[in-house]
Amino acid sequence: MFKKSFFAQAKLVTVLQGSILDVAVDLRKSSSNFGKCFKYQLTDTNYGLLYIPEGFAHGFLAFEPNTIVQYAVNNLYNPSTESGIVYNDPTLAIKWHYFDAKNLIFLKKI
Repeated sequence: MFKKSFFAQAKLVTVLQGSILDVAVDLRKSSSNFGKCFKYQLTDTNYGLLYIPEGFAHGFLAFEPNTIVQYAVNNLYNPSTESGIVYNDPTLAIKWHYFDAKNLIFLKKI
């Protein structure tokens, strides 16, 4: 997910329980990393904290049931400005690894 315009958000992401593959894609057209995908594994035992700047799309794949991910953001949430990228976008060709696509469960943001 990513935000457009005034409601763009930078995020701090950490895992309180479980583990995830966290993926961020640079969507800033003026960036030398435009379109580049960054991947990190965050777990409740490595105590990682990931900073995702404004202008990045962000998603994650949970490896364990009952995984809990915590965000801190720098701007208000406005669902009308939210957009997304399909996980298997052929242009980005994100290598998610570790999963069988037929077993994916997509959850709504709460």
